[in-house]
Amino acid sequence: MHCLEKFYNDIIVKYPNLIFESEDFTSLQETALITILKRDDLKVDEIKIWDYVIKWGIAQNPTLPTNLEEWSKENFEAMKITLQQCLPLIRYFHIHGEDIWEKIKFFKEILEKQL
Repeated sequence: MHCLEKFYNDIIVKYPNLIFESEDFTSLQETALITILKRDDLKVDEIKIWDYVIKWGIAQNPTLPTNLEEWSKENFEAMKITLQQCLPLIRYFHIHGEDIWEKIKFFKEILEKQL
């Protein structure tokens, strides 16, 4: 690993909000997001990671209705395709039941059945 790469990795682990809370977060390349999500040492609650991934996915699909209640089956399918590499990297078993009910249940159509 190169010095600069190690430096960036250390920053990501110690201060993940610098990336997740950045104005430019949604313009992050998918490969960079996947690299971050694969880390086991991020100091971020898994439900927050879910929120960030959803935010990123919505930003990749600017034609999606802003009101989630208006989403069609096609909208959910577009989101599922966009996030197909990211969703399996979320550690759902670390998310509290009430958070699953409140935040994830609405998006059940984009999740694989085994999740």
